[in-house]
Amino acid sequence: MSDDWHRLWQALESAVAEPRHPMRLGALGTSARTRPAVRTVVLRGVDRAAQCLTAYTDARSGKVRDLQQNPAAEWMVYDASRRWQLRLSGEGAVDTQGEAVDAAWSSLHTGQRREYALVSAPGEPVAPSPEQMPEDAGRAHFALLRLTVQQIDLLELGDDRHRRVRFRRLHGWTPERIAP
Repeated sequence: MSDDWHRLWQALESAVAEPRHPMRLGALGTSARTRPAVRTVVLRGVDRAAQCLTAYTDARSGKVRDLQQNPAAEWMVYDASRRWQLRLSGEGAVDTQGEAVDAAWSSLHTGQRREYALVSAPGEPVAPSPEQMPEDAGRAHFALLRLTVQQIDLLELGDDRHRRVRFRRLHGWTPERIAP
């Protein structure tokens, strides 16, 4: 594989390990409703061999409904220090059961678990003092969102010249220089 390929996956892996890494927070776009929807997601896992990214989500959220209707999604991250924009397109899926979901839930601290124990689903109105269920009841709402990447678009912004490279699963991840 190319140097760009290794550098971009290394950066994504670093983002999982380093909470303040600029690529840890990304934007996930879906399009199952009447208009596209983009929201911030936290990169929680990277599987380079499977070309898969993972985030945590509430199973009642709009992004879950979107992915159930149309699994096509795109995850975008930007690293200002490198001046890199990565767009990772593929198929999203949501897991609510299984060992990986249980392990991820177990890794959450109390404050994180409370986010999933709200009676109101994400995007629904809440009372001035949001009603919560017991912390462990939040497990029923916890899910792993996985994006299996089909295409990667790397844009490097330069002072004099920009550079853009596309990788596609269909083409064996061979790098293809394209116009910025």
